[in-house]
Amino acid sequence: MASYWRQRVGSDLPGSVRRAAIATGVVERRSDSSIVTEAALEHLPATVQRYLQFMQVVGRRRDHSFAGSFVGRFRRRPDQRWMPFEAWQYSSSDPIMRIFHMRLTTPYVVPLVAQDSYVTGRGAMHGSLGGILTVANGAGPAFDAGELVTYLDDAILVAPGLLLGRAQWSSRSPDAFDVALTDHGLTVRATVVVDRRGAPLDFATSDRSLALAGGPVRTRWSTPVSGWSEVGGRPFTSGASAIWDLPDGPFVYVEGRFEPSSMRFDVDPLTWTGTARGGVARADEPAGSDSGSRR
Repeated sequence: MASYWRQRVGSDLPGSVRRAAIATGVVERRSDSSIVTEAALEHLPATVQRYLQFMQVVGRRRDHSFAGSFVGRFRRRPDQRWMPFEAWQYSSSDPIMRIFHMRLTTPYVVPLVAQDSYVTGRGAMHGSLGGILTVANGAGPAFDAGELVTYLDDAILVAPGLLLGRAQWSSRSPDAFDVALTDHGLTVRATVVVDRRGAPLDFATSDRSLALAGGPVRTRWSTPVSGWSEVGGRPFTSGASAIWDLPDGPFVYVEGRFEPSSMRFDVDPLTWTGTARGGVARADEPAGSDSGSRR
């Protein structure tokens, strides 16, 4: 009972993500655990190859999943004050799945708890105050597309190995490429802008919908990156924003970053504890190990 209420009020985010992933009954398949080589990427556009080289995909086993925390601040409207948040998530590639739970510190006594998911082709979101009073609830085609394109964004910025063999890549310019991802008959698309190193600068799509009073409305959505650093042999964003392009101008509603010390790659929800700190590793490597670095 205690763990149930901790999940309801968001005081055990990694535990609630782990339990939610297990509760789906979806079993992740890992059919390809080989090292990614340059030769395996030769068929891709040059800009995409440069990006994958920067993300240090080459020389590493393909990532099939990742889990970790994302921290920052959030607001629901341009005139609303920022609220600090902590989020934990789990994403897998085969099948495509994303579980994301967030706890926001509100001006009220109780926190706002948000739970997003994409499982077996269906997206959903639910928000509540203190796990009791529902303040947001959504499902349907707009949420299916929104959650899938958010999965795509996370993979581009954290673990592009999840997309190898699944995404369709095409060149837009020497400094940008288009990427499309299809799952359960649904296809979402985005454009990724990179610098001369191949580091992503921005991710933009028109396949997400903004929830308005009259219902979801497709709106351009982007996640520009403020910078990159390397931790444990992997590149991580030093900060990113989420922006809706509104008629009155861009609305920045999220500013945050993934915490490298929390990140684990190729994790199994049945064994992942979600409490590790101190380094970046695959699930079978100790925290702080550099065995996942580029060879």
